[in-house]
Amino acid sequence: MAEHIDKRTATQAATYPKTASCTCGSLTATVAAPPQMTHACSCLDCQRGTGSSFSYSAFFAEDAVRSGGEARRYRRSSDAGRWQETVRSAGSAC
Repeated sequence: MAEHIDKRTATQAATYPKTASCTCGSLTATVAAPPQMTHACSCLDCQRGTGSSFSYSAFFAEDAVRSGGEARRYRRSSDAGRWQETVRSAGSAC
């Protein structure tokens, strides 16, 4: 018989901190707590940026995030006419 897993319990059981990095590893982000909100988007900019039908984003409390490496920010107008700010690693292989 299959056991039912409550998603809330599974999320609460996650261990922190968690660290993510870009492909080449020159930019990292470490979070010390679960996200306050998550978001899925299927706009054309997100489709282009991910090469997929949509993208996922997670929003964390500022004091729960630590970043490492040199990052470059750039801002551009989206297809919908809104400003979009993006962070990329600087001088990296990816």
